[in-house]
Amino acid sequence: MLFYLLSRSYNLNRPVSSVLTGVLGLASCQNQFQNVRRFNVRHPKCKALLVIKQDLNDSLGFIDANNKLKLIKADLDVLGQIETLWFSPSEQKVLIESSGEGHQILSVYSLADLIDNHHRSAMIPPISTLDPYPDAFWDIKWINDNCVQFSSHSDFRHFDKE
Repeated sequence: MLFYLLSRSYNLNRPVSSVLTGVLGLASCQNQFQNVRRFNVRHPKCKALLVIKQDLNDSLGFIDANNKLKLIKADLDVLGQIETLWFSPSEQKVLIESSGEGHQILSVYSLADLIDNHHRSAMIPPISTLDPYPDAFWDIKWINDNCVQFSSHSDFRHFDKE
């Protein structure tokens, strides 16, 4: 079908392979999918983190320094839907905001840990996780590389001993 359309649209005196190469090259520029969100980052091993929206559980991936897509196969301490990613000022850490089961969870990861351990089947431990069940967070932002500020109905100045 593609050859038929090309033969009707272009002069066949030109080599068909160059026409196909041009058309396929243009098509490959369309790398955005409706269910993929890209978060660009400046990191020596990673150009961007990707959130792949799926029916039940979202997936995380990245584009490595060689422009190859890699899926993070390891388990992460996140809920089913990844809402957004927040990079620290140095872009060495990422805060993953996810939701599911009626509430949010915040998990902070070392970007290097995610990249270096993406292929493992074991869980990649987060630097920190905060689960305010049943409340929620808003106004989330990094203050510096070691501090995240947010608003919540919960009082996080006092913790249960559990």
